[in-house]
Amino acid sequence: MVTNSLGSFNQLQDVYPKIDLKNKKLISHLLKNSRQSFSGMGKNIALSKESVLYRFNQLKQKNILLKTYAQVDYVAFGYDMFHILLLLDEKDKIMKQSLFSSIKNHPQVIQLIEYSGNWDIEIIVIAKNLPDFDLLCEELLESHETIILKKEREAVIASIINNSFPEFKVIKKKGSLKKSSSIVKKYDSIDKKILALLNGDARTSTYSIAPHVGLSADAVGIRIKKMVASSIILNYTSHLNFSAFGYQGYVFTFRTGSLSKEEERQIFYYCQNKSEVLSVKRLLGTWDIKMLVVVQNPTQLHKLILSFKKDLNVVIKSYQTWILFKEHYFNSFPKILLKE
Repeated sequence: MVTNSLGSFNQLQDVYPKIDLKNKKLISHLLKNSRQSFSGMGKNIALSKESVLYRFNQLKQKNILLKTYAQVDYVAFGYDMFHILLLLDEKDKIMKQSLFSSIKNHPQVIQLIEYSGNWDIEIIVIAKNLPDFDLLCEELLESHETIILKKEREAVIASIINNSFPEFKVIKKKGSLKKSSSIVKKYDSIDKKILALLNGDARTSTYSIAPHVGLSADAVGIRIKKMVASSIILNYTSHLNFSAFGYQGYVFTFRTGSLSKEEERQIFYYCQNKSEVLSVKRLLGTWDIKMLVVVQNPTQLHKLILSFKKDLNVVIKSYQTWILFKEHYFNSFPKILLKE
């Protein structure tokens, strides 16, 4: 249910497999809906079901497609998303390894990213509220304070995830804007077991899930449909190795004087039409907006930032770009969700 050691971004990658247009189209479909049938995808890219299956398996074997998974709404379980940014003293390698191990093993961690530049690492977590987040930070960081030179914390107020591939136009999906809400949707322990299995592989059949939860395949199918209808399951997508394509990941984060709800909506709408933008988050913290973007070179990044500054109807008072060095850990369904 966990991770691939390569991650979505890895600057140490030096092998770039050949990826033709058909495979890129297949990847684009797997990012938008990784649970759709192979025959359905085949019709859209002029391939037989067998050819799609072969290409799918090749993408996995070559570590281009790291996994397919169900994207869930954490708010449905009473959780919100938070970020922890750390600048580390690199001299104590053993303590750094210990910190990384603690992060990866913590049940509330979604992602661990290493940067080149302003920050060394970012930890993305879920917590029920600010006191819970404060306790989480203490659990993670207290025993490693000797190597932490600087830290910042951020709360995610709203977010969108494009699930896009930079070479293709964004296919708009209704309801992709996610905002924090106090509404907790109905689910039970069986639903969570199903979600955990779909987190490991979104293509897991209802027949394969059934014996793990003690239900018939039909009953599993009904539960999955209900979770989709209630937006507990937001989407079926894929964890992709963008570095295999020669793409570089950057965080573009900026601060405004003040940001109205209408300006926030316009930013989110604008970014939904940018295939280079993988995600956008409205934050409570030092920065107002944080974007994850993918480009092939610094020139593309420069042009993209210029377009943001020109097209967005907000005053960007200050901004930073951070280079993603490596994604060390990713688990879209944190272990804490199974424990409760």
